[in-house]
Amino acid sequence: MKLHAYAKINLSLIVTGEQDGYHLLDSIMLSCKNLKDTVIIKKSKKDSVKFFGRFADIDTDNNTVKKTIELLKENGFDIPPLRVKIRKRIPIMAGLGGSSADAACVIKILCAMFGFDINSRKIQNIAKTIGSDVPYMLNLRACRVSGMGQKIQILENNSKLKAVIAMNYPMSTKQCFEAFDRLNLKGSISACNDIIIKALKGNNFGLLKDNLINDLEKAANFINPKIQSAKQSLIQTGADYIGMTGSGGAYFALTQKKSIQNKIYRSLKGKVKYLYKTDIF
Repeated sequence: MKLHAYAKINLSLIVTGEQDGYHLLDSIMLSCKNLKDTVIIKKSKKDSVKFFGRFADIDTDNNTVKKTIELLKENGFDIPPLRVKIRKRIPIMAGLGGSSADAACVIKILCAMFGFDINSRKIQNIAKTIGSDVPYMLNLRACRVSGMGQKIQILENNSKLKAVIAMNYPMSTKQCFEAFDRLNLKGSISACNDIIIKALKGNNFGLLKDNLINDLEKAANFINPKIQSAKQSLIQTGADYIGMTGSGGAYFALTQKKSIQNKIYRSLKGKVKYLYKTDIF
């Protein structure tokens, strides 16, 4: 069985506190229609996980796909040996949620193949254990995600957004959160998320401009100021609606017009290391 695993962007990412050693977040997340991995799973005589494609340099013994299958088995789900192949198109360490998307895709496929209830508490708890983005990735709709990723509010999205995504340098999520703490940074006011929700529902693009806030951006730039080069490249194209996704190092520019999206993309082609254009849903 084959399914696509879609990248995500965070229109906002607010750090609201800590609990049990984990940071609590409040974020508006959407998915990227044209930036996706492909996951293929078949029954086999023995288990195997293989990555291929541009970003295939992933440890086959230590990854979210293998962890997902192991957790399902440990929690009593009867799963035979599987051959898993993942074509990696989503950059790693980019804040685009590639590994979480792959894990969620594996859960969806296995639930479809073997009749597991994807909405069961056990499956949802496994998703949360794998990573804070995985519960969102099971929904693939505009969502407000809070807490440690387990609180999900599905949003009405009438905005028809398009994005250009640019990245020059990777960023470690773990190091980014550590830097956030080390710098004693404080979270922003979550009211910006209420404004974004209103903008998405009412298709009011102008409301987004001053509310694309990411509390991790200062920490990411402290670790490696060079990640800002992608943001500066987007600014130089004349783009206004720019944000950093996740813990970086990818930045995005939003528009509702395909002509503007194409103009930004053409302006940056050959000038940044990783460049994508995509519809957002």
